[in-house]
Amino acid sequence: MRGPTGGLREPTGWLREPTGGHREPTPEMPESREGCRNPREGCGYLRKGYVNPREGCGNQRKSWWNPREGCRNLLEDCGNPRVGCGNPNDGCVWLGKSYTTTVSPPSPQFYRFAFSKADNISFPISLSSRYVLLEVFSEDLTCMTVSVQNSTCPVFDEESNVQFEGYWQTMSKKAGMTLNRDNFPLGFFVVFVMHSDDSRCASHEKRLLSLYDRTKGVRFSINEKISYMEYIGAIFGLIAIFLFFYILAITIAFVHCCRAVSAIPFPVDDILPASDIPDVTEGTSFETGEDSTRELPAIASGSGITNRRTNATTAVTDSESTHWLADSDSSLDETEIDMLEDARREKDIYRTTTTLCVSALARKNPRVLAKKSQLYLWTLITVAIFYSIPVLQLVFTYQNVLHSTGNTDLCYYNYLCAHPLWILSDFNHVYSNIGYIMLGFLFLFLVYRRDRMHQKLVLQNAEIENYGIPRHFGLFYAMGLALIMEGILSACYHVCPNGSNFQFDTCFMYVISSMCILKIYQTRHPDINASAYATFTALAFVVLIGVLGVMVDNIYFWGFFTTLHVLVCFFLSFQIYYLGRWRLDCGLFRRVYGRWKNDCLASPLSCLRPLYIDRMILLIFANAANWTIAGYGIYEQSSDFASHLLVIFMSNLFIYTLFYIVMKLTHSEKILFQPLSYIILTFIFWSLGLWIFLQKSTSWQMSPAESRTFNRECLILRFYDTHDIWHVISSIGLFVWYMVLLTLDDDLMSVSRDKIAVF
Repeated sequence: MRGPTGGLREPTGWLREPTGGHREPTPEMPESREGCRNPREGCGYLRKGYVNPREGCGNQRKSWWNPREGCRNLLEDCGNPRVGCGNPNDGCVWLGKSYTTTVSPPSPQFYRFAFSKADNISFPISLSSRYVLLEVFSEDLTCMTVSVQNSTCPVFDEESNVQFEGYWQTMSKKAGMTLNRDNFPLGFFVVFVMHSDDSRCASHEKRLLSLYDRTKGVRFSINEKISYMEYIGAIFGLIAIFLFFYILAITIAFVHCCRAVSAIPFPVDDILPASDIPDVTEGTSFETGEDSTRELPAIASGSGITNRRTNATTAVTDSESTHWLADSDSSLDETEIDMLEDARREKDIYRTTTTLCVSALARKNPRVLAKKSQLYLWTLITVAIFYSIPVLQLVFTYQNVLHSTGNTDLCYYNYLCAHPLWILSDFNHVYSNIGYIMLGFLFLFLVYRRDRMHQKLVLQNAEIENYGIPRHFGLFYAMGLALIMEGILSACYHVCPNGSNFQFDTCFMYVISSMCILKIYQTRHPDINASAYATFTALAFVVLIGVLGVMVDNIYFWGFFTTLHVLVCFFLSFQIYYLGRWRLDCGLFRRVYGRWKNDCLASPLSCLRPLYIDRMILLIFANAANWTIAGYGIYEQSSDFASHLLVIFMSNLFIYTLFYIVMKLTHSEKILFQPLSYIILTFIFWSLGLWIFLQKSTSWQMSPAESRTFNRECLILRFYDTHDIWHVISSIGLFVWYMVLLTLDDDLMSVSRDKIAVF
């Protein structure tokens, strides 16, 4: 009979003792036929030691009793199923207690649990929650299935039919299920069925073992989940964290509005300390470099103040006309001018000199550039709508399939910290992405505020357009929307995370990194930045490559991708080094040889010295990093190709950002307190975030059973685990990174563009 812990005693003679809740064999039970091949006919007494090893244990009955009779006896032994369990020694389990048992292929185990009311004296702990958590642990890796079935007969306790009822999952070392009492009003059976081999749990190889070697010790318990008030507190606690950023931004913006003076050189930074705001009056001069100064035109709200260049009233009138044209649908078609030969020669003159300033690369009509910059936003909106709707449909279909089939192996959850809500089985990992959405909207608000302030300044004095970095906000708006979409699609991925939809979690990270790189490049190369159409065409190709990487994972694909990666690096290197003033045609090598020959004839060292040293330094580091990543990729050939793509994009973004900051310092430009603070915060949050990200709780690169070995309990408020914390920290890290790019060149607001270097 079953011991107090739910385990089994050693069998006496050749008759095995019955397992949980099953009655003793009687002489009326028919003796089994050879091997009990027909599971529908039932098994009687197994002959001592008679097992056909060639046929395996899959065709044999797992128990020699009638499961229907055993199920009825277990229900009777446990008392009234509508009230609760009685004696745990009879196969019933209680809430909050740990039980151990041993499972083998011929001896499955099942136990009954009943939800009880608070006034039931036989139930030691009252249920204040609708959910309980079943936790199962084992020390060995042999494969078995854990099933939860309604408290009705029959119990499906065979490897061939255990998936027919309730919820089930394969297990090697850990398993867990969150169960709703509304789905099991009469309670449920916990069924343990050992597999005949480990093919269902192993991701790489099948291990077929003898029947006598496949025994597994199991420890399990059923515990109460968090209460309703704890659930609500965890939800609103996370919102409060991100509302703090809103309150801080609005407070600082209000303080700056109250301290605003009548004349100001350019939009005051959203979070610029009062000590860094210059006291600007009419005729004030600002330093433009280490040894030169330039007087800015005064900008005043009234129309009676003039400066030494233009009358303010005339400037306002002209600027209003220009601003009206910028908002209209009409625009100049610059392609007609760009096709002329004199325009080509002019570009060669301005773009191939050894020392470039921003004014040489900001010669196009600002109205046209502003229109082109807005195309990034509108194109991204279109892409986001058409991409996200099918994603939503797919992931909720996955979730419905999970509930209809009971196959919890379909989704790679952290089952030890998964809190359901409505149809969602893992609401907390979906909800923790709210930080991307809230901070994305906050960034859009800050960009819009800067945009409006810039427009007002231009209306007051058009001469401001000749100072500082060209202000085009279209890419900033696109970056904010990309951050929002990253939160939405990451939430979609976590509805049912697995290898086939992991690209949803990474797709807009490609967009974010691309937008950031383009924004850094646009800062000092506004005339030659990539168009929105070319950018999103390239991103569409990247997504296609990502899909192929998931579907075709072999050496041929990795060889193709590595070759393509290196060729793209060469192409972009030439494009960046020569600022687009080169042609990829049959005469390319002839022109390169002619240039090299002329340089060698002029001076032997000229052919070895690069014409643009700063660009060459950037390209050397970037190519070295990309070749290293490409070599590691083809060597490792990881099944997580989407993460490999993401590493490429994020590494290039990091290298380019670091290069930009270093070059800014080498050109004697300043980094103000505000962007410096953001840089420090970015380093802190990303370092902490990456460390937390490595503390993974799931891995879809493995089998579902192997992935659950990484499952861990909640860390914060009994609601959030390490991956939820990663969502919070990474969203803040991306936001402060955005703020670095938004404020990094604020020190150049009063510097003429012909004194701002291009690098």
